Amino acid sequence: EADFSQVVIYFGNGLIELFGTKVMDSLKNEGIEVLEYREIDTVDIGDIIKMAFSMPSKVRAVISIGGGKVIDAGKYAAFLKNIPFISVPTSSSSDGFSSASASLIVDGRRSSVPAALAYGIIVDTDVIRTAPEKFIYSGIGDMISKITAIYDWVYEAQNGVSQLNDF
Repeated sequence: EADFSQVVIYFGNGLIELFGTKVMDSLKNEGIEVLEYREIDTVDIGDIIKMAFSMPSKVRAVISIGGGKVIDAGKYAAFLKNIPFISVPTSSSSDGFSSASASLIVDGRRSSVPAALAYGIIVDTDVIRTAPEKFIYSGIGDMISKITAIYDWVYEAQNGVSQLNDF
């Protein structure tokens, strides 16, 4: 429906070996051409900028499959190219797979930068279920922290330190 007939796919470490054939066959069966695919193990903003602007010009969407690094790299690359981003998380360790920011290395320091909000999120519950248990607890912690973060933000706004943004 969205005419994502030509895509690039970024996989997390070791995931091409685990899921590559299944993903490629599934997309081919739907008439979607994978123009490029590779494993990503960097969140350095310079690397991602190079990666984004070396994509074939006819790319219609970026798909990232894996954990935090590859999801952040893919959504930032999609943001730079102003094309849709499809998030395919393989664990539930955080909400990064659905957020509109990416945690990248900028000038040697971890920074949060604007990124593409996922056009779609595809979750294979069999894959998520097999992730290490610590990732589930990490995801629960991340979700709980959102609740207290909202109260912190309201407090800051009431005291003139920041402004609320419902998004």
